[in-house]
Amino acid sequence: MFLRTALTSAVATTTLAAGLVLLPVQAHALPGSPAASATAAQQHAASAFDGSYKQVASENYDEYLREMSVGFAWRKILTASEPITTITTAGQSWKIETRSVFRDTTISFELGKEFDEETLDGRSVKSVMTIEEGRLVNRQSIAGAQVSIDTYTVSGDVLTLTRTANDVTAVLTSTRI
Repeated sequence: MFLRTALTSAVATTTLAAGLVLLPVQAHALPGSPAASATAAQQHAASAFDGSYKQVASENYDEYLREMSVGFAWRKILTASEPITTITTAGQSWKIETRSVFRDTTISFELGKEFDEETLDGRSVKSVMTIEEGRLVNRQSIAGAQVSIDTYTVSGDVLTLTRTANDVTAVLTSTRI
């Protein structure tokens, strides 16, 4: 007979009438369960991103960089560049390499875990990447305040990066190479 169920440190426990406490066993997604479907959806979304892409177009990028307080010279360099972005995934581990004639960056991360990132324009930010509705979303912050949201979307051979800071949005379009 169960007396009560309580949440303790985010772990559900059940106390039996005899005073015994039952702890849950490590949860595994059963085939067909919502958790299994979510994991499969994340893996499918991840595999869609794998590949190399060359930037072919940008919209409103200079305005976005200005909103991010990027100096004039860096704005001109970044808006003139056509970087190549390579995305590789292995389960929850991801790597995004961006190469341009001006600067190269590499970020390695696990989905849902905060990591340090240095942006192409040299800013140091804290980032958290997640998969949301098939999109890769990067929330960047400085000193705990969110400064930018980057959303990567893949459709066929096109990678679209939507970058938003405050109410300014830029769209960078790249094609698979």
